[in-house]
Amino acid sequence: MLGGELNLKVILGQNDRSRVAGSMQMQVGERTQTLVPVPGTAQASCAITGRDGVDGLARLVFDARNTGSGDELPVSIASTGNVIAEPGVYEVAVVVGELTATIDVRAAYGPPGRR
Repeated sequence: MLGGELNLKVILGQNDRSRVAGSMQMQVGERTQTLVPVPGTAQASCAITGRDGVDGLARLVFDARNTGSGDELPVSIASTGNVIAEPGVYEVAVVVGELTATIDVRAAYGPPGRR
């Protein structure tokens, strides 16, 4: 079972130039592991959320390094419902390597001027 805490800051960019920073505390069995994003690996998928033409985050993929072992793992975080376009709580599917969990996350995300 995978559980944990996500403390990530995502900066959406154009042409696959999105950035992610922060850390993930992942609980795998009785062990807690800290993962940090590998710079330059983030790819965000966005979707237009409404008539206002605002993009929302639908999926984020990046590589993360385990601070204990040094291993790199693929990470995918995808909304299971609405795209993340406003501050609030969203259900997301988190995949780290071969482990998967569905968790609620609190997002402070919003387009410039709407945060």
